[in-house]
Amino acid sequence: MMKRVLLIGGTGTLGSYAATELLTLGHHVDCIARRDMMVYNRNYTYIQGTATDELLSELFAKNRYDC
Repeated sequence: MMKRVLLIGGTGTLGSYAATELLTLGHHVDCIARRDMMVYNRNYTYIQGTATDELLSELFAKNRYDC
């Protein structure tokens, strides 16, 4: 069962590993990070920026995250 995951800081060492593992397991990953990152996977959405209350509120209003 595909889950939708919000990953904050997904371009660092731990975050990039977590994103790769989640995608390998077949989940959809929305990643917020300050550093630009190119990932060619239809189940990966990159959001460049800082995880402010405003951005998180906007994402939670548009999407339902499982974790």
